[in-house]
Amino acid sequence: MARIYFAAFLIFFFVRNIFMPVMHDDFAYAFIWEGDKGGNLSLIPPDENLQHRARVQSFGDILISQYSHYFTWGGRVVAHSLAQFFLWIGKPCFDVANTLVLALLIVVIFKLADVSLKNIPAVVWAFTCLLFFTAESAVTTLWLTGSCNYLWMSLLQMIFVLPYVKALREGAAKDSKIKILAMAILGLMAGWSNEAGGLATLILAAILIFAAKQRNILAKYMTAGILTLAAGCSLNILSPGNAVQTEFIQAVNPAEFKFSPEMVTRHFLEGFLPTLAIDFLVLLPLIYYFYRRGFKAEFIPAAFAVAGFSVPCAMMFSPKFDLRVTIISIVFVLVASIWAFSKIKIKLPHLVRKGAAVILILYSATLIYSDWSVNCAVNENLNYIQQHKNDDTIILSPMNFSRIFEPVQQGKIAMKWLEYFGGINDDKNFYLNVMGAQYYSVKHLIAK
Repeated sequence: MARIYFAAFLIFFFVRNIFMPVMHDDFAYAFIWEGDKGGNLSLIPPDENLQHRARVQSFGDILISQYSHYFTWGGRVVAHSLAQFFLWIGKPCFDVANTLVLALLIVVIFKLADVSLKNIPAVVWAFTCLLFFTAESAVTTLWLTGSCNYLWMSLLQMIFVLPYVKALREGAAKDSKIKILAMAILGLMAGWSNEAGGLATLILAAILIFAAKQRNILAKYMTAGILTLAAGCSLNILSPGNAVQTEFIQAVNPAEFKFSPEMVTRHFLEGFLPTLAIDFLVLLPLIYYFYRRGFKAEFIPAAFAVAGFSVPCAMMFSPKFDLRVTIISIVFVLVASIWAFSKIKIKLPHLVRKGAAVILILYSATLIYSDWSVNCAVNENLNYIQQHKNDDTIILSPMNFSRIFEPVQQGKIAMKWLEYFGGINDDKNFYLNVMGAQYYSVKHLIAK
């Protein structure tokens, strides 16, 4: 029965992937990054107009792109390499791979929590937290570039800590040259994933290594892993491109990105508190466990909860508190939450369980409907672009999709980021207009 639930959630997620359009940064990362010409995003100068960039068509192109990107825009080399790879080979391949990544992430979370996948309530809870509780889940789990930056990197971070957790549970750790090398490579990639997740993983790894040392099972692969993890975090956060991007954003909107009491207050109210609220929602099984058995938990679940809560704390000192990081925090605290499911038995009345199932199914249906509506609107625009591909300027009207369920869906659907096709605006020299036009091999795209 658990397999049926597992498969049902994956089918739901796969269908949503199919309906999710290519948009925003996808246009930019489909091309070789031209750092010396303003990059492929906001720094493109107006006089570049339709400076033609070459499509990514090989692994060499990705290496060239990410080298340039690292020094001129941002440090997330691992995530954006993945994004460029899938934009090269095609979105259908990504739709399948993204679904498999979600499945693997659930499996790894259950491994870390030491809970069987036969636990149906835990399986339902895990998928519900990742797919419905995550803020702005449309761009962190479905959107190609966004998912590579968040969902995929969360899996990488969880896989990295798996050997540490396994050793602590077994009370023993064996070294080998292959294992040391593998952990060194995995640590570098996990640290180089995304800023908040890399730091949270570093905090968690430090806690686990301390515990391993206390129990006299500290192995060389553990040390190698945390050293390269720290190196990866440093390479990401301290990349020259981050400095360039921050300087550009501060020039455009100095009030928003200047560290001040106002910024701290804004971060606290608009980022920290919402993220904390979602974390506590995810941790309801653990809270119930504390209620029934007292305020105590095993060391490993507690360590994951600490790592999860470190994410919103770290973001308080960031120039911008983006709610997309909630998925990072959720993945860590979800390990503690799923662990609690194996220790408690929640006996809900039959009517309550049936009612919750109906609500979940109906809400899922509204998401599929909205996704389908977005997909239809995108296809209408694509047909119009094809019909007018020889025009000097193709003028596109606002997207024609149904907003009937938008008030209860918020960031769970793509509409928030798609007032106009792909995210373009009324300036044909705007970077999304420029890159979108090149993506579809037309001269100019403009929003009406």
